[in-house]
Amino acid sequence: MMDAFQFTLLAGAAAFVFVLALTPAFASFLKGRGIIGRDVNKDKKPAVAEMGGAIVVFAFLAAHLAYSFIFQSVLSPLFYPILLIALFGAADYFLHFKPRHKLIVPLLASVLALPAVSQSMHTPFGVLYLGSFAYALFVVSFTAIPNLTNMLAGFNGLEAGLGAVMTFSLAAVAFFMLEPAAFFSSFILFTALLAFLFYNKYPARVFPGDVLTMSIGAVLTLTAFHSGLELYLFVLLLPHFSDAALKFWSAGIMSREGRAPLKMVRGKLRMPKGGYMSLARVFVSRNALDEKELVAKLINIELILSLVTIFLGLV
Repeated sequence: MMDAFQFTLLAGAAAFVFVLALTPAFASFLKGRGIIGRDVNKDKKPAVAEMGGAIVVFAFLAAHLAYSFIFQSVLSPLFYPILLIALFGAADYFLHFKPRHKLIVPLLASVLALPAVSQSMHTPFGVLYLGSFAYALFVVSFTAIPNLTNMLAGFNGLEAGLGAVMTFSLAAVAFFMLEPAAFFSSFILFTALLAFLFYNKYPARVFPGDVLTMSIGAVLTLTAFHSGLELYLFVLLLPHFSDAALKFWSAGIMSREGRAPLKMVRGKLRMPKGGYMSLARVFVSRNALDEKELVAKLINIELILSLVTIFLGLV
């Protein structure tokens, strides 16, 4: 009889193959129906298939369904909140929600998830007793974090790359701390994101869309709070917190349509005059960088935090 660990490895491999094999066809399907985004960080601003990350979310949710069927267990409390966030992210492409709407729906999803998550949610930060504050912390985190992973975005391979590093780190910590549910969810999303990166890296042939960028944050939050790994998650999210703080400090709460893109000058990204600040723009404001260099710098920061996180999980 296959145990949960063996199934996790098998499901992760299946998710990788599924996303790797079907993303090109799915991207062609999306592009053929006009579901596209403009790659504003290229000279010619080519049209690229948008919302391709839906296939990653599908692989993730399918793995959870398979787990509940094979082991005859109750469906993971992650399933329905993630599905709701993914559907909301997909709808944003067509409806262009305002920033406040992107807080309301995750807030509702967090309230729906709270009864199921609280049944197995550990005391946050291990030894610290936070009482009812733990539940308030979950609601605030689940409302904010999907938006944070959606904000640190906009460059080829960035969102999927950061997501892959974070989910691998959380999977490693969960493995060392014997948290099978967290290991399963993190590992499945990691392998699916890794496959998606083949097509999303520079030059991107498909964009993830809010359907994936918001789902990454939702999966990380639910996984961490479900298994007592909140401290590790918050370490991994330091770049996202910094990016959000810079944007809010320089421009307040703004919609995506109000964000002027970086200037492209002779293949290098430069700050536009009077532009808002962000983590990416901190690097570009010092020296003009091409897109691959900028993404590499941001992912390298996450890799360092990943090593810190895994070390903390071992001590």
